[in-house]
Amino acid sequence: SITYVEQKEQKGTGHALILVKKHIKGKFLVMMGDDWYGKSDIENCLHFENAILVSESLHPQDFGVIEHNTMQLKNIVEKPLNPQSNLINTGLYVLQETIFDYLKEVGTSERGDIEFPPALVSLAQESMVQCVKATEYFSIGYPWDLLRVDEAVRKGKNYISKSATVAITGRAENSSVGEGCIIKGLVKNSIIMANSPIEEGSIVEHS
Repeated sequence: SITYVEQKEQKGTGHALILVKKHIKGKFLVMMGDDWYGKSDIENCLHFENAILVSESLHPQDFGVIEHNTMQLKNIVEKPLNPQSNLINTGLYVLQETIFDYLKEVGTSERGDIEFPPALVSLAQESMVQCVKATEYFSIGYPWDLLRVDEAVRKGKNYISKSATVAITGRAENSSVGEGCIIKGLVKNSIIMANSPIEEGSIVEHS
């Protein structure tokens, strides 16, 4: 049974959480819809009363950077010029209903959003928020990020939908092929969405 709640005005993650407050009972999980999280990482976060999934990054200055003390959350600094760590916020949290009290205190930012990280930092000042290091996490900010995630999920093997056809003249290498596709040409390192014909002589790569 799934209940959908529409955020008609885009006023930040904190605002989105407030909209679902009446549906929350006890401990709950928050995940961003445009990132990919591994199952074991989610399970590891669920061992704690309050947790945030963090990931190592080569470019932490492009994200919300985690400041911690022995993996206990202390602060989240958005896109700092001089990051204090290489751990970034992945946008996955395990929380208690008490977070809504902190969201009330945060108020509205200059851009009109109800920001979530300040509420979480306020919670961390009074309660333990465990930082859990991710083992499988992909940020999907651009279309080409989908290729990295797709390959990781497939583990380098092809995924060919049962309703897709790969003809004698066709070949798929390290790719995902969706429903109803007809592959007569070469598809390599790509994602082919549903009902797409790739004609003989065509070459599709990294797309």
